[in-house]
Amino acid sequence: MVLFTDWTLLRLYPPLRACWAKIGTPAAVPITGRNAKGVLFGAINLRTAGRTLYRAGQAGAEAVCGFLTHLRRAYRRAGTIYLLADRASGHTAKRTQQVAARLDIVFVWLPKQVA
Repeated sequence: MVLFTDWTLLRLYPPLRACWAKIGTPAAVPITGRNAKGVLFGAINLRTAGRTLYRAGQAGAEAVCGFLTHLRRAYRRAGTIYLLADRASGHTAKRTQQVAARLDIVFVWLPKQVA
């Protein structure tokens, strides 16, 4: 089983570009007063184009470990899961690597970007 994964931060406050107003009228942008965020993890099966999503409250190794556990449940019948990923700190953290090994998930690292 080969999956490609990545994640993105979700912000609570609305982006100004998502608002609209008549020309010459200021746009009303509702602000909550909080800048809360969440993390959305995703994985795509390269063979079937099937998707798996997982939402966590915070970024970091704990959230990645939760996502890995979610992946293993979603693909419980698969043997080893090969996960193409970048070298984000949450992916390379010692705890993440320990959980991945326990769940029979092997990271396949994307090449580093060179300037």
